[in-house]
Amino acid sequence: APATPTVLQPAVTALEAEQFSVCVSLAQAHCQHPDLAVQADAWRLCALAHARMHHWSQAFDHYHHLFELEPTTLNALQLATTSVMSGELTRGEAWFAKAVELNRDTSEMQPAQMRTAYLSALEQAGEFEAAVPHLDWLAQGYMAMGITDDHFVWMRGFPFFGEFLDKSRKLLGQVLSESDVRAWYERMSEKLDEDGRQRLQAHLGSLDAASKPA
Repeated sequence: APATPTVLQPAVTALEAEQFSVCVSLAQAHCQHPDLAVQADAWRLCALAHARMHHWSQAFDHYHHLFELEPTTLNALQLATTSVMSGELTRGEAWFAKAVELNRDTSEMQPAQMRTAYLSALEQAGEFEAAVPHLDWLAQGYMAMGITDDHFVWMRGFPFFGEFLDKSRKLLGQVLSESDVRAWYERMSEKLDEDGRQRLQAHLGSLDAASKPA
């Protein structure tokens, strides 16, 4: 990454010290800087600081200014996640689609990495139904790869398979019946390697144990 412009170093220091309001005040003064690189970094710092304060609407506005200067996959993804966190799911889905479109041309990010980041925002915002298509996409990815070795999937941007099972269980349980959750996992079994099938069976066993009355 390029070095931080000198005029923005105080704002970076404030961000690192978790003085987020100070960071915004210092960076905002340079959002109209004649050097577009400085301007972009100023908008970025403001967006990051607002996000750390959970000021999602303000974070979105600053990321939008940044996107106008740097129309990258990452910035589109940031617009998607901040939209979701500010309660704008439809807008978030549109920006995620934009991020996917941009990434198709640039290969800036691993597609699964993008999907996982977006899922995290959906989970935090309680948008469980909207999370299901993205879980389906990841499940299809594991089935297509067949291999569930942690290093293998990590190199392709996917969560470790065990983490995927745990996270998806929490999300699917919010919108599907117990039988539908079980069926959702069972469809994966024949497409996975032996280790994956064993972990999946153990996961299904834990679902059965949790459903039994005490």
